[in-house]
Parts: sequence; C-alpha cells; structure tokens
Amino acid sequence: MMRGICRYVFRCGLALLTVALLVRADATPSKTPNLLANGDLEQAKKVKDKDVPVGWEPPDGVRVCWGDGLGVEGSRGIRIEMDEEIAFGYGQGCFSNTVPVETDTEYQVSVDVKSDAPNAIIFVKGFARVGGRWREVYSKHKEAHFDRYLAKHMKSGEFVRQTFTFHPRHDTFQVEHIKVWLYGYLKPGRLWFDNVRLEEVGKAPPESKPAPPKKKRRPRAPDPDGDTSPPIYLAPKTTSR
Repeated sequence: MMRGICRYVFRCGLALLTVALLVRADATPSKTPNLLANGDLEQAKKVKDKDVPVGWEPPDGVRVCWGDGLGVEGSRGIRIEMDEEIAFGYGQGCFSNTVPVETDTEYQVSVDVKSDAPNAIIFVKGFARVGGRWREVYSKHKEAHFDRYLAKHMKSGEFVRQTFTFHPRHDTFQVEHIKVWLYGYLKPGRLWFDNVRLEEVGKAPPESKPAPPKKKRRPRAPDPDGDTSPPIYLAPKTTSR
C-alpha cells in the first residue's frame, strides 16, 4: 500500500511540475518579428556573379564590405572604411531596402556596432510621394560617439548595442516607407555593423491627416540618382574613390 501511495504522490508531483513549466513558457513573451529583411546580415544573393547581402544595397567592396568575420562572434556583417577625405567630408553609409510603415505605430531600431576610431550614426529615413516622386520627408538618428562615451568599447574591440524608438510622421505628407542607414563619419578608420533589428513597439498617438503644402517651393535641380532624393550626407557620385 505504501508503494502505491508513493507512486500516486510522484505522479501528482510530475503533473504539477508539467503544468508549472507550461505556465512559465506561456508567460514568456514571444520575440517580436524583425521587420527588416536579413537584419542579421547572414543571407546572400548573387548580383552580377557576386555575393551581396539580401535586403541591403550592394556594397562596393572597397568603402563598404560585407562578409564572414565582420559581424558579432565572426558572423557575417558590414564594414565601412573611410580615409580622411571621406571621414571629414560626406562620410560613408550603407542603406537597407525599404520597409513599409504605419502612421499610428511606434517603432524601435537597434544595431550592434564596433569601431576602431570613427563615430557612427544609425539613421531612419522616411519617404513619401511628393509631386509624384519619392522624397525623403522624415529623419531620426542616434549617434554612437566612440571618441568619448564609448571609448572603452573601442579599446576592447567589442560591439555595443545602440537602440532608439521613432514614429515616422510628417505634418504635410504621408510617410509610406523607411530605410535604415548605417553611417560613419568624423574620423578615418573602420566601423562594423551587425544584427540590425526593426520592431513594432505599439500604437502611437494618431496623426492629423496630411494637408497640401501651404506654398509652392522653388524648383530644385534634377536628382543625380533619378527617382529618389539622396540624403544630405551622401557623397556625390563624382567623388573619387
């Protein structure tokens, strides 16, 4: 009889443990999906017989490189390299592909970044249709100052996580999609980027309906890139490499 009681107690304890584990697993929130394609920079595709990262503008292989050993713990990542002319001038960056956004949603972007000298800026650029063409109408960023606040990470050669939230809105135009821009400036040297995440945080206060421009602006010179308006920090295509 005593043996039967022991078996019964054991089975009850095992059942309670199973329920506890299930409750604990259910209580753990699921990981928010990354809205940015290939944010971990591991996926590749062929462009003109060359491997390039999926979801990102193709690196030139000189100023901007992508591949094994450039990310966290030897994974794939992006490296930006600048000489004095570029660092003290326009700087250098690499764009993600476009990501559709909602007007009533708050987002968060986070990036692992490492530096041997330059500072980094993580940009979010928002675009809207203006006069039938895509124009940049929104910008938010976070600066990573390795020469001051993050100097210990630069000396140790460690990646440091940079995170900020944003709500892409404009008083006049409807922001329809954004791009993440990984950017370096100020000092010659190298920057490494990895694990770029774009996530929904939650609902943001509703914005007012976009209104037509109050006055007509003076016409601008044609864009060198055709259908897009390049950010102010991009170097002209005529810049020597």
